[in-house]
Amino acid sequence: MKKIALLAVTPLLCLGSFTAEASIVCNVSESGTDVVFSASGSINLSGLSRWGFGPGDHGIQASRPWCAFGTASDLYEVTSAPAPNHFGPGTGNSVIAPDTWTNSESFGVAFNPAVSTKTFILVPRGYAGTTLSNSMTFFNSSLNSLGLKTGTYTWSLANGQYFQLRIGGFGSGPVPEPTTALIWSMLAGLGLVARRRRT
Repeated sequence: MKKIALLAVTPLLCLGSFTAEASIVCNVSESGTDVVFSASGSINLSGLSRWGFGPGDHGIQASRPWCAFGTASDLYEVTSAPAPNHFGPGTGNSVIAPDTWTNSESFGVAFNPAVSTKTFILVPRGYAGTTLSNSMTFFNSSLNSLGLKTGTYTWSLANGQYFQLRIGGFGSGPVPEPTTALIWSMLAGLGLVARRRRT
């Protein structure tokens, strides 16, 4: 049994040395009389070229699509096809600013036809892959009044990283990083082998 355990654990130690892929997930839900956007995660920009940079409106507009935390951002092109071109009917052409937000870290997803026909994932200027976290709250609002449609919306980059909106409880928990998911599946298999050996 010790040999089996050693052989099983060795690959796990090797896997642990690799950098796991990551992405950003934003959960959107009604909280009392308010709507809260809460996002966290990180993006690995290795092998990607920055399209440009610029200021932008802090807030949301579901019909564009636009969901931006902060304002000054570097832009990276969304390459997933088809990428969602909205996350609800919206409320017009203007971006709706939140009533409160946690901090000034700039990230999100944005499409602005006045600038480009492309949709972009936004990250802070000079971003180096650190963990991002931010939230914004819209007072006296509902998903319906903000023009949001329940569901999960994902915008991906060329290297598989993505920004994902989960509106109205769709999706659950953080997205498992591939390395982490593989380690847990192998540990589960090891436990099954040990149980069979004892019986």
